[in-house]
Parts: sequence; C-alpha cells; structure tokens
Amino acid sequence: MAFDPSTAVEFDPSSAVGVTKGFDPSSASEVAPTAAPQPAKPVSQPSIFTRAVGGITEPLATIGTGMIAKPISDIAGIGAIFADYLGIKKNDPTAVKRSVEEAMTYQPRTAGGQAVVQNVLAPIGGVIETGAQKLAGAVTDNPIAQAGVKEAALQGLGFVGVKNAPVVSRGAKAVVADTAADIAKSKAFTQQAATQAASSADWERAAIIEAAKVARKNDIVMNPATVNPNRANNVRAAATGGSEVFDTAASIANKPRWNKMAREEMGLGKDVPLDESAYKLALTKVAKPYDDVANIGTITSMSDDALKAIREIDVPDILPAGEQAGGKVKRITDSIAEKIESGEMSGANMLKTIKDLRTEISSTREAIKSGTRQVTNVERDAMHAKSRLIDELEKITSENIADPKWRQGFNESRRKMAQIYALRDATDLATFQIDPMVFAAEMARPNFLTGAAKEMGQIAANAPGIANINAKSGYVMKMPSRSGPAGTAGYAFGAGTGLGAVPMSAAAAVIGAVGGKRYAKGLMTPEAQARLTTPIDRRKPLPGMMTGENQ
Repeated sequence: MAFDPSTAVEFDPSSAVGVTKGFDPSSASEVAPTAAPQPAKPVSQPSIFTRAVGGITEPLATIGTGMIAKPISDIAGIGAIFADYLGIKKNDPTAVKRSVEEAMTYQPRTAGGQAVVQNVLAPIGGVIETGAQKLAGAVTDNPIAQAGVKEAALQGLGFVGVKNAPVVSRGAKAVVADTAADIAKSKAFTQQAATQAASSADWERAAIIEAAKVARKNDIVMNPATVNPNRANNVRAAATGGSEVFDTAASIANKPRWNKMAREEMGLGKDVPLDESAYKLALTKVAKPYDDVANIGTITSMSDDALKAIREIDVPDILPAGEQAGGKVKRITDSIAEKIESGEMSGANMLKTIKDLRTEISSTREAIKSGTRQVTNVERDAMHAKSRLIDELEKITSENIADPKWRQGFNESRRKMAQIYALRDATDLATFQIDPMVFAAEMARPNFLTGAAKEMGQIAANAPGIANINAKSGYVMKMPSRSGPAGTAGYAFGAGTGLGAVPMSAAAAVIGAVGGKRYAKGLMTPEAQARLTTPIDRRKPLPGMMTGENQ
C-alpha cells in the first residue's frame, strides 16, 4: 500500500521506549508464536421438547432404571464380598454396590427432572425407608432379622409398585415366617450333621468308652485325659507332671481295687488274701454239681453237630517240627471225638480231660504273668483253642444230665469255676496280687473270659498305664532340667537373682513335683473321678445294629 503523507502523525519523543542498558541486538532470538486458545466444546443441551417434558419423563426414567439397578447392584456387592474374601480383588463391597447402582440409574439432566427427583422422590424414598424400618421393628426384635424384613419390604415395593405397598406390608410377616422356617431347617440340618460327626468320633473311641464305663462301675481310677481327651483334662494331666506321672499314681491306687474285684467275684471277705487256700475255698463252694459228673457212666453226643464242632477246633501242637511233620501225634480234637463216638468217654474221663486242658491253659497264663520267657503266638492260639474245646465238652456233658435241677446247677458251677480258675491263673500267689494285664493279653484274641476277669482285661487292654501292678511310689531324682514349667521358672529366677540357675531349677522342679503329686491325689477322689472320667458317649445306633441287618 502507498504511503500517504497526509495521514502521518508527528513523532512524540516522550512516547519512545527506552532500551535496556547493555542490550546486545545480536543476541536477540526469535520469539516462538503462542498457540491460539481452542474454543470450548459445545455442551449438549437438552432440547426444548426435553426441557418441557423432563419434569415428567426423567423422574420416571430414574425410577425405572433404579428398579433394575437395585437387584443387580446387590449381586455385584455380594460378588465383591466373595472376591475380597478369596483375595481375587480387593474392593469395598459397599462401594461396588453403590457405584453399580449409580451407573445403571438414569440421572436427570433437566432442571424440572432434577427438581422432581430431589424435592419429591427423595423425600418419598426417605418416608419409605423409615416405614420399612418400623415394619421390621414391629415384626421381630432380632437385628439381623430386622435387616432382612426391611430389605424384603424395599425390594417388594420396588418390584410391585408403591400402590401395592400395603400388600407387601401384609405379606412381610409371612416372608419372615418362611425365612425363619428355612433358618430353623438349616439349623436342624447343622445340628444333625454335628450330632452325626460326634457319633462317628465316639464310635472310633468305642473301646475306651466301654472300658471307662466298666472302670466307673468297679471304682477303678482312670486318667481323665485318656477317657475324655479334651483341652481341660489335658491341662489337668500336665499339672500333675504329665500323664505318665498320673498313670503311675493311678496304678498304685488301683492295685488293691483289682484284688477287691476278684474277692467280690468269688464271694470272699474283704480282708482275705488271694493265696492258694483262698482259691481252693472258692472252688469248693461251687464245685459239687460239677464234680458229680464223675458218677455218669458214659458220655455220649446227642447230635452230630456237637462232634463236628469239636473236630473243627484247631489246637496247635507244640512239638518238634520233625515229629509234627511225621504225623506221629494224632490231633487232640480227633482223639476226643472218637472216644465220645465209640462210647469210651465216661463222666470221670471227661472231668480228667477237662482238668488236663485247664492245667495246660494255666501253664501258658503263668508264663505270660511272670514274663520269664517269650510266649509265642502258637502257644497263645493253643490256649484259646483249648478254652473253646473245654466249652464244647462241657456243653456235651450238660446234655447228658437228665435231672433239670442238676443240669442247672452244673451249668452255674462250670461258669463260676471258669472264672475262679482264670483269676487264680492271673494271681501271684507269693505276693497275693492279681495282674489285670494277663487278661488284657487274652482280650486281643477270641476268648472265653467272663465276669471280673473279662472286665479287668477290658480296662487294662484300653488303659494299660493305670494297670501296672509293678508301679512304685516316690520320685526318681534326675539332673536338673529346664524342660518342665517349674524347672524353667526356677532356672530363670535363679539366673536373675544371682542365686544360681541350676540349684533354683532343681529346687523348683522338686516343689513342682510335690505339688503335682498332691494335685494328682485330688483327681483320684471318687468325686473327681465321677465328674471327669465318666465317659462322654454320643454314639448313635448304627444301621442294622439291633436287627442284625447290614452287618
């Protein structure tokens, strides 16, 4: 464009801008142009029609989407609980529920819709919330049940509409009743499962439970931790110095009680020593109906089944292998059966045969009792087989007694004599002490023990620690140890006070042992035994147990 001098303006020196001192034009650099500001994105505005009807449609949309969002958000919240519990994802379940519900619920955009939601629906929601809470309080006092009633009412209102709220209210109690019934069924199922589990656990302990019942009947001291092995009884046993210490004390206390069981079985006085004369006296009292069998001329078998039962008994012969392999010895059962079949077995011969078998049984029991040699399994099997053979021979003898009264007397006599022989075989005739462990060894196999002998064996086999007749009183002094509670405390005290860790540990251990002994005596009183060693028996009859089915 051409310059027009007529448009020029006279220069005013006062308007000049001063140059900064020291400015070097050569150092000037080109200024980078700044980017022009971008215009803001236009915000989508509701149309004129939307703004006109928003006060009606948007609240309805909010209600509708909220009805859908409510159950889905509840499920999402529950899922978040399990995810958090399983460690899959750490989220606040309440926050997850709220965010899902908000995301799925339509939010009003128009002023009219927002006004209706905030000023109309929100207050109504508050009233409904309060009403649901009051309804829950009227139905039940249980806080958990109240929460369920409240939620049921709110869900019901959401699905069937506010107009049907009275129907929901009337049905709330029915809902709660159904829920309570389901809870009761669940509780009953849980209790049934717990009962079955307890029964199964006690069936696994059936032997010690039955033994403990027999022990209670006979006033035998038992270890509470063995009979009812719970935490409290384990602590009690530890307080005595340990189960081994208590068992030793119990064994000493039980020694005269085993003898008492034997005396009562034989009808002897409480002060009668269990010596040979006592057993002869007991046998004399009951033997007459049995010994009268010697007067029977011939013992015959009344049935082939009786002889078959005798022949089926396998009595191992304790013979050198060469003789046994060579067949030089006829089976004892075959020999006896042949004598009965041929009419060669008189009443006197029958008694002698039974007496010889009893002598052999006594010999094996004596070896078990004394422990002087190892009793082989073959010998033990032979002892049990001979006991069975005696039983079969006595049955045949009983069948040969025509007089009913005599037969009854014979059967009672043979039962009592078997019990007396068993008790005598388990008694040390030098110390007059019966040893229940002899019977415990027999209980491991089929046997013919009855009465006190069987009960002693049952107890001793399941609780051998309290049946040691060789247990001795007193404490064996050992090198001081810090392993026990008292020893540890004494060691620490001695080390801290300068009195000497080892001497104080030893002194504390002795004091603890004395205290444990006194405590053990307290656990052995009749009152404590009745309270602590009466077995807990939660067993339920097994299928077919009473009828023989499924066995």
